[in-house]
Amino acid sequence: MKRSFLAVWACSLALSLTACWHTVIDLGFRAYRRARDWVVDAARAVSPKLPSERLPATRFDAAAEFVLRMVKRDRPVIQARWRMCPSA
Repeated sequence: MKRSFLAVWACSLALSLTACWHTVIDLGFRAYRRARDWVVDAARAVSPKLPSERLPATRFDAAAEFVLRMVKRDRPVIQARWRMCPSA
């Protein structure tokens, strides 16, 4: 009697584990994929952008120099005697 009870119990345990196996494996794969995606997203956020996505520093330097030249340039002062020819 005890032996048949243990056999039935072992079979029911094996069947229940077999039924839950797919759920457990699926849960493990989902957790792995979510952790992997989180790590990849964090690495992409920290890593520098692709060279095609960012402007080189020389363009910023050239733009800054141009603005400074525009601010510093000497503008001619138009006087009353200076009409069309500056030699007047």
